[in-house]
Amino acid sequence: MKMNILRMIAVGIGIALFGCSDFLDKMPTGVEAEETFFITKDQCERAVTGCYDIPAWSGNGFPDCFLWMIGDIMSDDAQKGGETPADMSFLEELKHFKGKADNTISLNTWQQMYWAISRCNLVIQKVPAAPVSTELTAALKKRYVAEAKFVRGHCYFRLVTVFGGVPLVTKPIKPEDSRKARDSEEACWEQIIKDFTDAAADLPEQSETDVGRATSGAANAYLAKACIYTKKWAEAEAAAQKVKESNEYSLLPDYATIFTSAGQNGPESVFEWQHPHGPNNGWGNLNEGSTTPDFQGSRDGAWASGWGFDCPDSNLVNEFEDGDVRKAATIYGEGDTINKGTSCEEVVEYKNYRASPWCNRKTLKECWATAPEMSNWPYNKRLIRYADVLLFLAEAQFEQGKTAEALENLNVVRTRAKLDALTTLDRDAIYHERRVELALEGHRFFDVIRQGRGEECFGKNGFDPSKDDGHLPIPQSEIDMNPLLKQNNY
Repeated sequence: MKMNILRMIAVGIGIALFGCSDFLDKMPTGVEAEETFFITKDQCERAVTGCYDIPAWSGNGFPDCFLWMIGDIMSDDAQKGGETPADMSFLEELKHFKGKADNTISLNTWQQMYWAISRCNLVIQKVPAAPVSTELTAALKKRYVAEAKFVRGHCYFRLVTVFGGVPLVTKPIKPEDSRKARDSEEACWEQIIKDFTDAAADLPEQSETDVGRATSGAANAYLAKACIYTKKWAEAEAAAQKVKESNEYSLLPDYATIFTSAGQNGPESVFEWQHPHGPNNGWGNLNEGSTTPDFQGSRDGAWASGWGFDCPDSNLVNEFEDGDVRKAATIYGEGDTINKGTSCEEVVEYKNYRASPWCNRKTLKECWATAPEMSNWPYNKRLIRYADVLLFLAEAQFEQGKTAEALENLNVVRTRAKLDALTTLDRDAIYHERRVELALEGHRFFDVIRQGRGEECFGKNGFDPSKDDGHLPIPQSEIDMNPLLKQNNY
């Protein structure tokens, strides 16, 4: 029997109390009843860890792939790629703004974000009532709730940027309450900003907690991002400034290192989804390790082999300035040598079908003595980097007329890229810097839409402002079960 997602929230209280994060390396312990749970520190901690699990799931159309499948492929940064244009045709539909209401990405985004929200809502409601003990202190309970609010804020951020206004569910609900109309986009943003504001107030700094957990810096970075999207420039500046003044983060000197295993959870990382490699994470269990390196690997060659998706577009290749070290760290193509100096060294060839002559170097597999199972790569997803925060800070300052301060922050990013500092600044320069700094990390489509430049940048692929607002269609299966949901234009 099928259920709509709000009904799933209501009845899905058997929590899989484990996660994919480095900070809690425990095997699944099964399903436990809500009524006898949320009593001990161990139970509360496992419940919180379960909140992190679903948004980091990997695999075909799972959240680990959402960013690049929408953020790259629907933008002018990349072509869909694959074996042929028909390979994963639902992505080709999105590329040309012809996505249907049964699109895999729409359905998986909607369902999995709400599944995660349901876990967060349980933690937010139940943990405050747990008995205080020497292990489960009042301060620790407060932190657990803040972590759940952080993850919930992330999930609603993903939903509102993909669909616009969605039903806001902030507490566990009963099945009979499961039909709910969409809240306004403005109301959704208010909830997102509130979740990140609350989380930032009660979370520790990065240096004070375990790797992989939400921190005050991550919450403030996300808060700045939410305020940028809603053009709350002063609030965005204040939140980003808190991240900068925390002195918890810095840019890695070598840009290319960021995207290697050595660069994971480094000083530039504000928040990453953790993707460990485990013995049971092969092709039949896609939820823990990352599938992205296989999706985006070249269809030619040996170690670089993959399925050839998310191929950089010439529009992006030509965007890089001469001397920008980020170009070689972002893109590789025919004739380039990869894994140089290792036993996996190879010169890239261009023989099989490829949507463009290039591939994404940021997801290139490194040379290890023994490779993990197929689609089980221990590469984390960098959701927010410090460079992203600096560029948000520069944008917020520029929009308030603080050009000198904006130039200072933007030029820190350019200097690391071995480029000359700018002496004048306009919006185009800020947009350019965001594009090349964050290229092929899943940000471009969402940036362009929030900037109101959809027709300018995506018109050649079919973006029509008379019917497109940058939102995907609501899954038809959800509308069929909840007639109160109104469909987007598409």
